[in-house]
Amino acid sequence: MRTSTWKAMMLLIIAALLGGAVGSVVTARVIEHGQGPPDRPGGGSSEWYVTLLTRELDLSARQQDSVRTILKRHRRGMDSLWATLDPQMQLMREGIRAEVRTLLSPAQVARYAEVTAELDAQRKQKANQDSTNR
Repeated sequence: MRTSTWKAMMLLIIAALLGGAVGSVVTARVIEHGQGPPDRPGGGSSEWYVTLLTRELDLSARQQDSVRTILKRHRRGMDSLWATLDPQMQLMREGIRAEVRTLLSPAQVARYAEVTAELDAQRKQKANQDSTNR
């Protein structure tokens, strides 16, 4: 393999890892602040969406109520969809983590296990809070 090809591949891998790390941190922060996709178990309530639309579109109180009604009407469908997707996401997450571990030193693997355990605990805690709030 040519040196330039190898360097390009390494840069691509580094960019992917950095993107994944940044995405994980942003996701954790969004979830930590009670926001996330509407009606997703573990992702927050649909109120964040109403707040977003109100801020960006200057919704009236009547429009806000109508958006809440629409989201409520579709809650079961969204919950059903997430119930199907969550196991698939977990498998994907495990595969990604396994690949990342192959790139790490033993010390990094140990810390990576701690970081991913924290993210998993936050995800589980948020899911439990959301199910309690419903």
